[in-house]
Amino acid sequence: MRAAPTSATVSRRACTTASVTCRSSTASRRPDRSLRVAGAAHEPGTGRVAVGRSPPPTHRIPLTRSLSVSFPYSGAPTSQAPADRIYVGLDLSLTSTGVAIIHGDTTTVQRITSKGRKGATSAEQTERLVDIVERIAAVVPVSDHTRIAIEGPSFGSTGSAAHIIAGLWWLVRRYLRDEDVVIVPPGTVKKYATGSGTAQKDAVLAAVVRRYPHVDVTGNDEADALVLAAIAARLDGHPVDEIPAAHVATLTKAVQR
Repeated sequence: MRAAPTSATVSRRACTTASVTCRSSTASRRPDRSLRVAGAAHEPGTGRVAVGRSPPPTHRIPLTRSLSVSFPYSGAPTSQAPADRIYVGLDLSLTSTGVAIIHGDTTTVQRITSKGRKGATSAEQTERLVDIVERIAAVVPVSDHTRIAIEGPSFGSTGSAAHIIAGLWWLVRRYLRDEDVVIVPPGTVKKYATGSGTAQKDAVLAAVVRRYPHVDVTGNDEADALVLAAIAARLDGHPVDEIPAAHVATLTKAVQR
């Protein structure tokens, strides 16, 4: 009879093709509110970040820096999220997933990057997706105080990549199946940021940079994730930004559970 796998056997596999990138602004840091994985514990048997617990000795993701931003500031959020609420935005991607977290007066933005192999088998592609999900699970703080906004699928996308990204989307959704999750259509993300549901990605990035000038957002994935986190906060009754009414006119009707 085959022996049951040990904890070492089922521990996270070392990944040489994926990484997590964080950047820091010049804003002052608040260590007591840091959401870096290096200071977070994981719930036994789940790999999920457990808020308010002592860190375990293993199962760490090597994040380098965390970005802290104080609200309010000119031209951006005029009210901070409650100290006990956490809002997460996820812009899923095979190559560069954007993650934004708003926790009280602290905001973090980061990327989870992955590189596939040309001609990869279906088994290799599956392992890559699982690895991405594990890395997302390692940086998203899951608790009863967390609301997560995920960008919905792009139903107009075609080709093999669309098939694979759909697999990633559902794996992430399964992992978060017991959490407070809202699904935000891509057009709604664009409208919230720019006022137009058909805006180009670079227009969204430009709008986000203007609206949140103290957040070091340099890529489309981070921009979308930050918009999603702001949407999560607004839907929870705690908006962290000031935007025209037209940008949110259909927000409640558009989001799904």
